Amino acid sequence: MDRSLSLGMLLFALPALAQEQLGIANSNYAGTDAVALNPARLSGQWPWMDIRVLGVDAFAWNDHVFLGRNTHNFWGDLRGGLNGTLGDFTVNSSLAPGKREAFVSAAVHGPAIAVSMGRSSFGAHISTRLATSAVGISAELARFLVNGVGYGPQQGIRYEDGNVRISSAAWTEAGISYARILYSHGYQLITAGATVDYLMGHHGMAVRFDKLDY
Repeated sequence: MDRSLSLGMLLFALPALAQEQLGIANSNYAGTDAVALNPARLSGQWPWMDIRVLGVDAFAWNDHVFLGRNTHNFWGDLRGGLNGTLGDFTVNSSLAPGKREAFVSAAVHGPAIAVSMGRSSFGAHISTRLATSAVGISAELARFLVNGVGYGPQQGIRYEDGNVRISSAAWTEAGISYARILYSHGYQLITAGATVDYLMGHHGMAVRFDKLDY
């Protein structure tokens, strides 16, 4: 490739966001954990069989409220979480203007199995998931949500927001997976896989405010 063309492609490259902190999900030992990201990963697993009995995960993110603390201790944090307290954490709010966003997801992963049979692999799983997203929340509305409608510094002021969207869904999925090694030679490996899920919805909600006056 021409050097000037390569340099031009590098200079005009655009940043992109991607999933991070995948842990062992891309490992040859990932087993049932790899199926959710890439069903074809089943065909490359090293264990003959991987069984999951039960798993739980939760994730919450927002760009308005954060927890602050000078020092951290793992066991202290763990005890505080089990007791339902924040310990010596302090809750801080962002003072920056602009819109706010938030996302919460949680899942209970039931029994799952992944079996390697030479060039072919099979898997089955069941899990229940919840996801909630909120976008377009103004900084003022976020402060009311955190501090309550009696928040003194914002009393007696009229606010107008627009394009506020909140959506939420919960469902259970039960599925089976199949993967196969199509080609293997040296360091070259081509695999293919598919997962078929049966989805059972529990709730779904979508709210949109084109204009919110309060």
